[in-house]
Amino acid sequence: AKWSLVIASAGCAAYIERIVLNLGVKAVIHANPGDFIPGKGLHMKRPVQSPFFMAETGIDKAAIVRHYLDQGFDTAFSGDGRRPRAGAACTARASFCQRLVGR
Repeated sequence: AKWSLVIASAGCAAYIERIVLNLGVKAVIHANPGDFIPGKGLHMKRPVQSPFFMAETGIDKAAIVRHYLDQGFDTAFSGDGRRPRAGAACTARASFCQRLVGR
């Protein structure tokens, strides 16, 4: 199966884009915008214009998973903390419901 990579992160898009670019990976990135400013470090901004904006973390990962599920995409979710569990639970529920209705 062919997969597309969508990265949903409460981190900064500046370093995520740099890593992805260095690896030669094509990905859609939903993260907090920002820049690395020499001598000052990383400066993150709030993505208030994003349809996935969340005041607490900047990005609502579960909303991103729901968006792709609603578009009919199969999804897989991986996370490393308390907040990512919401996305994983969303994915699991959708998968279970889709099996129930024979999709």
